[in-house]
Amino acid sequence: MKSAREFTLFLDVSPSTITRAIDERNPKTPGLELLMKVAEKTETDLLILVEMAYPEAVNRNRLSPSSQLLAQSIERLSEGGKEAVRKLVKAYES
Repeated sequence: MKSAREFTLFLDVSPSTITRAIDERNPKTPGLELLMKVAEKTETDLLILVEMAYPEAVNRNRLSPSSQLLAQSIERLSEGGKEAVRKLVKAYES
């Protein structure tokens, strides 16, 4: 997707819903209904989106939302892809 308009069509929500969420001058925290649509349509874990929208409401002992998204992407890889990531991470571990 290249634009907010395409994203609204993809999610089947009104353009103003997305505009309110991404307005840099006065962003509005998205509600659970919107987060549920985003999770379903993008195949993203709803809890990750909730953590991103409401960081004050999460357990600080968990991985950050961006780390969870990365882990989710890695989980979708083939076994060979996962092994390549493991080797890469191991090479950079201190």
